[in-house]
Amino acid sequence: MQKLELRNNLNDIINNLLSRQIVNLLTTDKILSNNLLMMIVDSKGGYDKAISDVDKAKVFKEFETEKIYETHYFSTLISFISTIPANQNHRSQFLSHTGLNDFYSFHKSLLSTFRLVDNLLIGEKDIFDSNKNFDIHLAENNGNLILEVIDDGLVSLSKLNEIISSIEKLTKTIYLLYDKIENEKFDIYPQVAMIDSGSDVNIVIKLPSKAANLISQVIKQFWEYVSAHKSYKYRQTLKDVEKTITVLGKIKEAEDKKLIEPEMSAILKKGILENVEDIIAKNTLTKQIVIEGKEISNRQLLLERSKELLLEAGKTENPQ
Repeated sequence: MQKLELRNNLNDIINNLLSRQIVNLLTTDKILSNNLLMMIVDSKGGYDKAISDVDKAKVFKEFETEKIYETHYFSTLISFISTIPANQNHRSQFLSHTGLNDFYSFHKSLLSTFRLVDNLLIGEKDIFDSNKNFDIHLAENNGNLILEVIDDGLVSLSKLNEIISSIEKLTKTIYLLYDKIENEKFDIYPQVAMIDSGSDVNIVIKLPSKAANLISQVIKQFWEYVSAHKSYKYRQTLKDVEKTITVLGKIKEAEDKKLIEPEMSAILKKGILENVEDIIAKNTLTKQIVIEGKEISNRQLLLERSKELLLEAGKTENPQ
């Protein structure tokens, strides 16, 4: 599991289990038992819902969460809280119960672990919203292009190098497009802000927000075309692909209006199409596509289709 995935799963778990609210309530001097009861019951509901997620279940296992949310343990908590009279609402009265004290400590440990991961392991804060949630659209609008390299095993150095090379070529083409068609020059040289490895690899690249959004759009539209057309052939007639990839149509329109020469139009189209093909053929998609495709398994579909793209191109993946 990557650092980013761990951080996001911890944050989701904290939200589902109401960890912040529980710790805040049990930190105050006066506690209303009814409020605590409702919060604990809602926390149990959040746990029952979150445990079905495979990645969150891995985190739960490390924290031995099943002991805290085991039915008998939970019944004991509820029974104890229910016996406390309304006029005996001091914090010490509640935390004198070993089970409730352990419950409180568990949620404090979740929050402490999240802060540790968030503050020390994740450098890019502008990919999260004000509520600490991962927001892919906000990230791109802040100039973060987030790609995920998907693989069944470890990603080789040569493969990662080829992916970054294709990303760099694609970025140069997008910069050239804005220069020639939009009369807008970018002086920000793309930089790798984070490489986050685990079962897969996340790459965060800093570049102008317009470029980040356009590259994300191109990869998404091309992937939707490839995944929907099993008959797709490598270097297929550009005319067919233009109907799906918006920016290719925009390039053609600029050529028709004499804003760019046919030679420049060909350079831009080739630079976009070939490099996006190469990126996807190396099992790489935007983080947005991977997140949106959890239920329909874009991950597995990519592993299958990328092999076909390489075969159609007469290539084989470098195993080194």
